[in-house]
Amino acid sequence: FLIMDEEDELVPDPDDRGLLDLTNRAWVHIDPIVFKMSMKLVTLDISYNHITEIPAQIQELVLLRELRASFNKISSIAPEIGKLKRIKRLYLNSNRLTIIPSEIGRLDSLEELILSENSIEEIPDSLALMSALRILKLQNNNLSSIPGELSNIFTLEEIDCSNNRNLTMIPHSWRGDTESILFICRIHRDYNTKMEEMVATNNDLSKHSQFLEQEQLIMREKIGDLKHQIDQVIGFLPKRAKQKYDLALKQAADEAAGNNNKKLT
Repeated sequence: FLIMDEEDELVPDPDDRGLLDLTNRAWVHIDPIVFKMSMKLVTLDISYNHITEIPAQIQELVLLRELRASFNKISSIAPEIGKLKRIKRLYLNSNRLTIIPSEIGRLDSLEELILSENSIEEIPDSLALMSALRILKLQNNNLSSIPGELSNIFTLEEIDCSNNRNLTMIPHSWRGDTESILFICRIHRDYNTKMEEMVATNNDLSKHSQFLEQEQLIMREKIGDLKHQIDQVIGFLPKRAKQKYDLALKQAADEAAGNNNKKLT
């Protein structure tokens, strides 16, 4: 047995299966001694306490496969949770979460993510990176949207986002039906992809147009410089040569005007 403090209740070692049950202890914080069990702990159950956060030290539990933290008062999750590379099941339902860190998308071994009965307003797009995810529970939150990229998770078997009254992107009667939710997600994903392509094309056209305008401006400046140089050269010509030059310009202008008149007739 490991002891927290002389006045605290004994904290047992994990059992032979690596399970540590710390439920119903009225804890507000996870005692630091838990994070020293990293080479023994496979399943940690801290449900039914008053815990307010999942701290950064959670990253120490390198062998953890399952974390049960339901029915607490958790309002924040440290980004370091994304370092639990072996975790397969994460239960955070019935807490006080409003946001989920984007680092959670790094849990590429995670199969079950239970986030129901919180106050979550937004799900990070990074969830779409969870290539092993099978079950995603989001019901009874404050979601206004879910990432269309969730439809990219081919392993996803069950998703539930019922009782999210602001989730207008999905019809109310479809919010508990996995196939319908993924269908809507695919539509939003494809729409967003097309919009991104259109914006990129528009930006390319704008850049090209700006380039042409700059080229035209440079050409005008070069023509102006060339005319100035020609005028300077003409100024040094003998009078007779200058008259011949002016006559040649007049003839060229008359011929051009004559050609235009023929085209009109």
